[in-house]
Amino acid sequence: MQRSAGSRDVRHVLLGVLLLLGSGCAQLPRQPVPDAPPVPARAVVFDIDGTLTPDVSAVFSVRKDAASAVSAYAGKGYQVIYLSARVAWLSAGIPDWLKKHGFPDGTLQVAPTRADRQHPDVYKTGVLKEFISRGWRLDYAYGDSSTDLLAYAAAGIPKEHVFALRREGDAACQPGVAAECLAGWTGHLAFIAGSVASARDAAAPDLLLFNSDAGLARLDLATAKADFAALANQFEAQTHIAFCGPTTAAIVLNALRSGSADLPRDHSRLRAGDLRHTPAGVDPVVARFTPDEVIARGAKTRAQVLGEPVTIDGKTIQDYGYQVRQFDELLRAHGLPTRLVIADEKMADDAIRKDLVDNLARRGDFVVVNYQRKAIGQQGGGHISPLGAYDAASDSFLVLDVNPANAGWVWIPAATLIKGMRTFDTVENRGYVLIRRQ
Repeated sequence: MQRSAGSRDVRHVLLGVLLLLGSGCAQLPRQPVPDAPPVPARAVVFDIDGTLTPDVSAVFSVRKDAASAVSAYAGKGYQVIYLSARVAWLSAGIPDWLKKHGFPDGTLQVAPTRADRQHPDVYKTGVLKEFISRGWRLDYAYGDSSTDLLAYAAAGIPKEHVFALRREGDAACQPGVAAECLAGWTGHLAFIAGSVASARDAAAPDLLLFNSDAGLARLDLATAKADFAALANQFEAQTHIAFCGPTTAAIVLNALRSGSADLPRDHSRLRAGDLRHTPAGVDPVVARFTPDEVIARGAKTRAQVLGEPVTIDGKTIQDYGYQVRQFDELLRAHGLPTRLVIADEKMADDAIRKDLVDNLARRGDFVVVNYQRKAIGQQGGGHISPLGAYDAASDSFLVLDVNPANAGWVWIPAATLIKGMRTFDTVENRGYVLIRRQ
């Protein structure tokens, strides 16, 4: 049975009176935001009341498997951030409550002033932005209130990694942008175990995350970055694990043909009823290439990209995504002049480096690399992404990773990147594709 708002208010008041009588007015002091380690520096954010507890008034209770979920993130190497706007006379009990119920260590941030508690979205946004300014990357976030979701959006946490918890007794989650409304933690444990990458594998010791101070400074000093701005302006993240190729192709095509009169309009993303109130003769779809539209013109079908069995060299296999030669064909199907290079043992490292650097120094030319993540120290398999820049001082390339939820943009030493490209994929080694402006 759904509880009324009035009954919840009464319960909240009674809990407050009991706690005042038992422990006095105790305000948890503000904790400093820690500086991030060099790499990796990834964090997950948890609201407490209504998220780790069944609802906002059940401050002594804990949701089933809440501690297991938080511990799963801690086990993968994420910094745990506990964030609360709980009233002052209830905040002092939070550390003991976390310890009692088996939650892992983390940094606890509680609203210190009445003004902060009256505007929890503003307070939480400020705290999260301070974490970001100190080098932390906020990858995932969980909350139960609309103010939580507002703060997560304002802090730039990817909406695909924001989850809402439905309060006990409520019929739905509170309004806000989130990937999913969770009824509880138990069913979500499989997602954390199987879909959340290890934070420890986010960047190998010799890789430099672009969103660090050093990573940004390196771009300023980069010697070859003629098309960084064009690519960054058209960048989008892949929405399917098999779509790194078509997502990269869409970015490059949009960078090359931005402003052209014949850009396609992908109407496949419209939902039934989207045009109901659109004026006659108006097409609301923005003219640009999308990964779905890009796939449709290639020889490899969407079904094959998604795993439909195909026969290669007499063997029937599932060939997910794109091999580098298939990716080159996809670009050519869109009329782009390309040069495919397979990074085999015949190709010297210096020749590969020269190809990539020369391309990055010419405006209107683009280069896409196909490499194996494990070979460069990341988690995962084969991957395709464009290069954005080269820095001679560090001899490293900036990979504009189209799956930022997994690894993010990163500077990779030339030797490491070449090692990742010089790996076998189905029928031949991986490599790179050089693209010229028509």
